[in-house]
Amino acid sequence: LLGRIYSPNNKKSRVQNPGRQVTTQGGDNGRDKEVCTLTVGLPVTQRARSQHPDEPLKSELWGERPRRIHFHSHFTAELFCDFPGPSGAASVMAEEKELSYKEAIEKASSSITRFPLIPIRGIPLMCHIANNWDSIWAFRPDPSDLLIATYPKAGTTWTQEIIDLLLHNGDAEACKRAPTPVRSPFLEICSPPPIPSGLDLLKKMSPPRLIKTHLPFQLVPLGFWENKCKAIYVARNAKDNLVSYYYFHLMNKTQPEPGPFDSYIQDFMRGELSWGSWYDHVKGYWVEREEKNILYLFYEDMKENPRREVERIMRYLDLSVSDDVINRIVELTSFQSMKENPMANYSCIPSPVFDQSISPFMRKGEVGDWKNHFTPEQSKMFDEDYEKQMKDVNIPFRSLI
Repeated sequence: LLGRIYSPNNKKSRVQNPGRQVTTQGGDNGRDKEVCTLTVGLPVTQRARSQHPDEPLKSELWGERPRRIHFHSHFTAELFCDFPGPSGAASVMAEEKELSYKEAIEKASSSITRFPLIPIRGIPLMCHIANNWDSIWAFRPDPSDLLIATYPKAGTTWTQEIIDLLLHNGDAEACKRAPTPVRSPFLEICSPPPIPSGLDLLKKMSPPRLIKTHLPFQLVPLGFWENKCKAIYVARNAKDNLVSYYYFHLMNKTQPEPGPFDSYIQDFMRGELSWGSWYDHVKGYWVEREEKNILYLFYEDMKENPRREVERIMRYLDLSVSDDVINRIVELTSFQSMKENPMANYSCIPSPVFDQSISPFMRKGEVGDWKNHFTPEQSKMFDEDYEKQMKDVNIPFRSLI
């Protein structure tokens, strides 16, 4: 036995043996069909193509050293071995199982701590991001890649899910193929091994890719703008964003301790949190939106009329889906649906990292919840700072709808 490959019953795989070709489909009773063959012609990843750049997956597999072939996720490769060389010898090896995203985080959870922040060009970033900054800055996207940019806790996951559903014509099952951070990698995120970084995940994906970032405009790798990639920015009113980010700091054990709410307000106003100043963040993308063709959305608009905003995203992406599909997407991306979706609610991240007993990742999703947290004195102080910081732009934020 040289290898065992299972092809899902609803997918066709092409199996190539010397001198003949066979097309197979799933076996009886819906079970996956086992295929044993000397050489295979199946869809492979960019990584496989880079490892076997010539006539793919034929003579390159001869030899004494084991070779790994990386198939797309809808194929399961159970066992691989050396293909027999001229001597006819074959040695069997078990393919090392790649950890799932959840398994990788669970394995690394003992090394998770509240990491310090290190400034990059004046922007405080988690130390693992700062230490890997040269690689992040050098990232070269494909022109077909789509960037989703937000300040943290401004509707990022919501927007990722809407776009993934639009790209899959409202197919809910297709959008449950993997957790959000795997389907739409977080560009700059770096964590202790074996957790894959955003760059690791992106290298395994073929364009077009859906890429998330919290980087302010000036830190986004230049390739996105040089390649004229499309970008969607979502902004949320400052007070609600602050409250949501505060609870996120409480439950996210990779972020610095937030301290009391009153001191957290001060940190927020000074921009002394991960990814820097909210003021600079929302202004940076706003002033560049026309020149860089950035679709600038508001969280409050998405809450007020989700269908209208889904249609705006659809038009921006040059997509065309039916009214029924749009209605389905609106339903599937409602707050309650997202909260109950294990592929979107970050339940894949264990409690030593995201302690959702302290605060759920998807907490309320409301507009105006800040009124339940700010005292009148805190609100007045914040409003005065807001007026000072935002006097040079006219961004139509709404703190209530």
